[in-house]
Amino acid sequence: MSPRVATVAVSSPADAAALAAGSAALQDLIGEAMIFHRGAARKHGLTLLQLLLLRSLEVKGPLSPSQLATLFGISRPAITSSINTLEEGGWVVRSHPAGDRRALRTSLTHQALGVLQRVTSERQHFLEQGLAGVAPSERAAFARTARRLVDRLRELHPSELAADGAARAS
Repeated sequence: MSPRVATVAVSSPADAAALAAGSAALQDLIGEAMIFHRGAARKHGLTLLQLLLLRSLEVKGPLSPSQLATLFGISRPAITSSINTLEEGGWVVRSHPAGDRRALRTSLTHQALGVLQRVTSERQHFLEQGLAGVAPSERAAFARTARRLVDRLRELHPSELAADGAARAS
């Protein structure tokens, strides 16, 4: 199934400028989030990819190496190498689901869950610091707009794993 492509209706030059400004601001926000997560990963002795792998397992539950490779758009050998490193560090365990010795699932350890809780708390604090300088009415409008944007992007670009019934990140 091919992804649906939505055309953007632009009603005026001012609307086009607002669309471009909004897109640029979101790109800046995403960049800041990436910088935060890279620092959080480094703080806990992880790479950004490793932290994102752990976060995906936290949100979606145990996954196979093939599912993780598909989710991240990288090769199976590359994901296996990352899983090996995480397993050696005590971050994940691999197991076979009951009754199927061929299948392999990767899941989080208690160590990983603890670090992910700390990173979530640190991220919350980071975002609250940024939002503290914004008027309450603007924060409320931002929250509504951000939620609509997330819902729209999920509608336009559903995850391949979500089609298999896996949970989505919130």
